[in-house]
Amino acid sequence: MIRINIEVENNEAPEILSALATAFSSIPVEETEPTKEEKPTKEEKPVKKKKSAKKEKPPVEKEGISIDIVREELAKKVKDHREAIKEKLEGLDAKNVTGLSEELYDEFVTFLKAL
Repeated sequence: MIRINIEVENNEAPEILSALATAFSSIPVEETEPTKEEKPTKEEKPVKKKKSAKKEKPPVEKEGISIDIVREELAKKVKDHREAIKEKLEGLDAKNVTGLSEELYDEFVTFLKAL
């Protein structure tokens, strides 16, 4: 196998780039998967996505209460009781519902229903 890597840093010699493009366009290229000995280059490596626990995590069921249920109850009450809800979340060490610990879903939903 022959591997040729060419890096062009600027376009100061377009006639050379044109000649190279013409020369390499006539060579048949066969796509192959890298073997164990061949490590993929940085460009070939798949990009790893950062895991976002908030988005990828399925709704957590805690005694029948999921984050979706918490959000539904919150949506019903937030318009009329925003400040009380903020204070309760702060008391539960959460900035928002997403930051609320799963163990506290039941307590928070009970609080919302009592408003």
